[in-house]
Amino acid sequence: MNHTIKTVKLSGLQSIIDFCMTLREKDYWAFRGQRNKNWDVELHNGNIDFKSEMESFYKFKDRCKEFPKPDYLHEENNWRWLFYAQHFGLKTHLLDWTSNPLVAVYFAVENINSKFNYEQKCGAIWAIKVKEEKFIRAENIDTEPEEMKDWCLIKPPLVTKRIIRQSGMFTYHPTNEKFTKNTADREFIKIEITMTGRRNPTEKIRRELGIMNIHHASLFPEPAGIAEFVNYELPELAPNTNYNRKGKHPS
Repeated sequence: MNHTIKTVKLSGLQSIIDFCMTLREKDYWAFRGQRNKNWDVELHNGNIDFKSEMESFYKFKDRCKEFPKPDYLHEENNWRWLFYAQHFGLKTHLLDWTSNPLVAVYFAVENINSKFNYEQKCGAIWAIKVKEEKFIRAENIDTEPEEMKDWCLIKPPLVTKRIIRQSGMFTYHPTNEKFTKNTADREFIKIEITMTGRRNPTEKIRRELGIMNIHHASLFPEPAGIAEFVNYELPELAPNTNYNRKGKHPS
C-alpha cells in the first residue's frame, strides 16, 4: 500500500466541508482538528508510561467520589470513566476524534484552548479511515483498559455533554508509538488550511462556524465554556463591527 499520507490544501470553509463530505459519502471517516498544521497527531500525555497513567486514572476515579455521580457512570465500567476523565483533562492514552467535520474544523481554527498566539499560523484537519475490525463500539468491549493490547477507534457512550455536542470518538493507544502513518488497517488524509494570498482565513472560518452555532459554548456546554465564549468569540459574531468596538454583544 501507499504509506505516503495524502495532503490536501484548502482555504475556505465550504471547500473543506465539501471535501470532508465527499469522504463520508464513500466510507466512514473520523476527523480531528489541530490549531497548528505542523503538529503531528499524537497523545497529549507527556509520554507517561501506561502503568503510571492507569494509576493516575484510578486516583481520579476515587477522588471523583466526593461529587454527585451521574447515572451514566457505572462504578464497574472503567471504560466509561476513562472517556469521562479524558474530556475533563486527565492524561490518558485516548486521542479525541469526531464524526462531524464541522467540529473538527472548529478545533483547527479555535483561539481559546490553544494558549499560544497562532494568529499567523493555519491549522489542519486530519481524517482517518480504519478497517472494520479496528472500529469498536464501547458497549461491545469486554476487556479492561489495561488488557487492550492494540490500538482501535472507539465509539463511546454518551457520558458527557461534551461528547454529545462534539460527536466525540476516540482512538485508544496502549503504547506511545507514532500513529500517523498509513498501514494495512488505517489510512490518513491531512487537510491543511492555507493562506489566501497574504490573508489568513482562520478568523473568517471561525466566524462562519459561529454563525452556524459551532462555537465554544455549543461544544463545551458548561459555565466555563459559556464564559469563554462570551469573553472571546461572541464579539466576533456581531453583525455590526461598531458594536465590537463599544464592547456590546448581539442579542
